[in-house]
Amino acid sequence: GKTTLVSNIIVKQHRKHFQRQKYDIENKNKYLDNSLITKYRKTTCRLNMGVFLHNDESAINVIDTPGHSDLWNETYTACDMADFVYIVIDAVEGVTDSTRRLFEMATKILNKRVGFIINKVDRLILLSIVNLINVMSSDGTKFSPELDNIIFASSKLHFMFSIESFLKLTNKQCNDGNVLSYLKHRCWGNVIFKDNKFSKLDDSKDNYENLTFVQFIIKPLY
Repeated sequence: GKTTLVSNIIVKQHRKHFQRQKYDIENKNKYLDNSLITKYRKTTCRLNMGVFLHNDESAINVIDTPGHSDLWNETYTACDMADFVYIVIDAVEGVTDSTRRLFEMATKILNKRVGFIINKVDRLILLSIVNLINVMSSDGTKFSPELDNIIFASSKLHFMFSIESFLKLTNKQCNDGNVLSYLKHRCWGNVIFKDNKFSKLDDSKDNYENLTFVQFIIKPLY
């Protein structure tokens, strides 16, 4: 889903241009999968670069890489060129050996800053994935959605969000910065919202549907 995700970002930021070009917004033809070998094999075989406007004054270059282990040299080259590395994790497959290998390479060999995108959340969200991500981190760096270094996405349904951005979109009270900060740091982990108050989850008597992540993120999403 990496290529589809990056293509979605580029197309959304340059929507007027792609509408003129009659771009296939249903993802049958991805913007970055443009080499002959990639089209023939129907999987990313070469690194590709795209650019999207961040604002009126700056642009961001995005490098899309192959995911197959046989093409690791392409992935290494892309990570070496990049300022920041996002590792895309399938919500169903979770943290795999390739994920661990890529994390080790990016952080320990190339000394890059890393974030994570849990993709395909339209299929399933596994909260244990975040715990497995933190197991990989040996230098004490914490990865967690409320810290904005883990975000959620669905390439198929064309969306990507952090906890903060989702709360802003779905909760008018979060227009207040203090309310947003307060709620954001209580929307992950074993925190429940019950009887109009926050508390810690008690496995013996509390329902998991009361988890704040379920109430404020999952239910509004689905």
